[in-house]
Order: sequence, then C-alpha cells, then structure tokens
Amino acid sequence: MKFKKIGTVAVFMLLVSVTSPLTTFAKSVDEIKQEESAAKQQSEKISSEIQTSLSEVNKKYQEVEKLNSEVAQAKSTIAETQTNIDKTKESIKKRTAAMAGRMKDMQIQNAGQHKLQMLLESDSISDFINRMYAVSVIQEAERTKVESLYQDKEKLANLQTKLSDTKANLEAKKADAETEKSSLDSKVAALQTKLEENKSTISQLVTERKTEETRLEKVAADKKAAEAKAVAEAKQAEQKAAAEAATQQAATKAAQTSSSTQTSTSSSTTGSSSTTNSTNDNQSSQNNDNNNSSSNSNNNNTSSGSSYSLTVQATGYSVEEGGFLTATGIDLRKNPWCIAVDQNVIPLGSMISVPGYGYAIAGDTGGAIKGNIIDLHYKTIAECIQWGRRTVTIQVYRN
Repeated sequence: MKFKKIGTVAVFMLLVSVTSPLTTFAKSVDEIKQEESAAKQQSEKISSEIQTSLSEVNKKYQEVEKLNSEVAQAKSTIAETQTNIDKTKESIKKRTAAMAGRMKDMQIQNAGQHKLQMLLESDSISDFINRMYAVSVIQEAERTKVESLYQDKEKLANLQTKLSDTKANLEAKKADAETEKSSLDSKVAALQTKLEENKSTISQLVTERKTEETRLEKVAADKKAAEAKAVAEAKQAEQKAAAEAATQQAATKAAQTSSSTQTSTSSSTTGSSSTTNSTNDNQSSQNNDNNNSSSNSNNNNTSSGSSYSLTVQATGYSVEEGGFLTATGIDLRKNPWCIAVDQNVIPLGSMISVPGYGYAIAGDTGGAIKGNIIDLHYKTIAECIQWGRRTVTIQVYRN
C-alpha cells in the first residue's frame, strides 16, 4: 500500500512539473490577446476620430467654397458697380457739358435779347408764355437730371465701398477657414499615420499570438507524452514495489514458520526441563547460586557442550507498548516467547533459558540492548513491571 501511494505521489509531481510551464505560457497568450483586443479598440477609436475630423474638414471645405463663391460674387458686383459708376460719370460729364454750352450761348446771346426774340416770334402773349415755360421746364429737367446723376453716382460710390468691405470680410473669413482646413488636414494625416501604426501593432500581436499558440500546442503535445511516460514509469515502479513487498511478505512468512517450529521445540524442551527441575530442585538452586557467584566474580561465559552460560542484566518489554513484528519477523501476538539481544553477543535464532522466565528464542534486537543486556517479552506491561530489572545467569543453546 505504501509503495502504491509513493507511485501515485510521483505521478502527481511529474504532472505538476510538466503542467507548470504550460500554465505560464497560457498566461502569456492571454496577455497577448488582451493587448491585441486593446489595440483593436484603439484602432476603432482612431477610425472614429478620423471620421469626425473628416466631417469637420468637409464642413470647412464647404464653408470655404461658399466663401469663395461669395467673394467671387462680390467681385463681380463690385466690377459691375464700377462700370455703372463710370457710365454715370460719363453721362454727368456729357449733360454738364451740354448745360454749360447752353448757359454759354445764353450768356453770349444775352438772355434779354433771347427773350425779346422769343416775344417777337411768338404769335401771342400766350404763345410767348408757353415758350418761356417750355424753356424753364427744359432747364429744370436738365438740372434735375444732373442732380439725379450725382445722386446715382453717390449711391454707387457708397455701394462700392460697402462691397469692398464685404469682399475684405469674406476674404478674411476665407483665410481663417483655409487655416482651419489646413489644421484639420494635418490632424487627419496624423490620425491616419497613427491608425497605420496601430494596424502594424495589431498585425505584430496577431503574429506573436499565433507563434505562441503554435508553441503551446507543441508544449501540450510534449506534456501529453511526458504524462504517458510518467504514468508508465509510475506503473513500473508500483509493480516493482509490489514485487518487493511480495518478496518481503514471503520472507516474513518463512521466518514466522521457522519461529513456530522453534517455539514448538522450545515447548517440548521446557516440558522436559520442568520435569528435571522438579526432581532436582535443590541441586539446580545450588548450581545457580554457584554460577551467579562465579559470574559476579569473573563475569566470564561458562561453556558446556552445545550450550554456554552468560550473566546478563534482564529487563522486560511488551507488545502492548506498540509494534508486534520483531527484527527477525516474529509476530509477538502469536509467538510471545521472544527475547531481544545484542546479536554481537548472542546470535539471533538461539534458544535461551532464563531463570524465573523460561525458554525463549533470541528473535529481536533493540537500540538500548547492547552487550550483556537482554529484554524479555511479556504479553502485558504489568508483567514487565513485576519482573523489573534483574541480574541473571542464562543458558544459551547453540544452533
């Protein structure tokens, strides 16, 4: 189960390591798309500004054209007025000359003689009066005509002045309109340049985005291949771990089988020893006392055939403290008769006889079990406490 979890974690880590670059690149593509969208919006804004400016330019063009037409009309009217003024001047000049000629004739001929001649030539007084009235009317008409011509001349002169002012005003407006039109032309040209630059930016961003998307497709393909490879490697690792676990379980089972066999042998030996101890209790006690005395004085092993004695410090431990498999694979729940030893002093797998405890197998080790120290296994912690710590001489049977 542990190996399966490790394999799953390994696959996850590989997938994370493969996916991380893809996430970074995806963010880059999103940024490019945002820039592209912003550039398109800017392009639309510039296009709108160009349309607005073009509308203003066209309006100014129409205004300038209208002013040109009005200036041309004013020039034509001024020219026509000038012609009329010239004609009026000529007419005044002629009539003035005619009146001057008649006045001169009257002065030369003497007005009195002229009137006398008219009187003599008249058929009657009434005819004379009529002739005098006719002359007076003609003279008044001439005078009125001359005055009218002078008035027309004055009106035409005033009109010419007004038209000249109007022309000057129109030309000033035309100049202003042309200046504004020129400014708008420059603005439109600048906007068109800006629009072209923005289009170039959009084109560049589109190219960059497509390049990035192509690269991301390749990264995605590589990621997929890496994922498949990671899954395959994890599966192989899991299979290998399962095989190792199966091998370990088989070894543990074999050790348990061996332990069970040794325990059975130990039980038989214990039964035999119990019988012997019951018949020779005094002798065993005496021998133990002698052995303890010998061990305390010399602290040496005593060998006898296939076994040897050893004085050790014995403590107790229990499966209740946690953990039930020993260093050699013995399950303490099923085979509680086990002793932890220093394998450099007592070989693992040896049968040991402990006074006050009985026979057990040297089937475990411990961090604190060094030298002539052993740890006796009990089913309960209470039994361990009852045993305490004792100095005993044990019998170790060689394998």
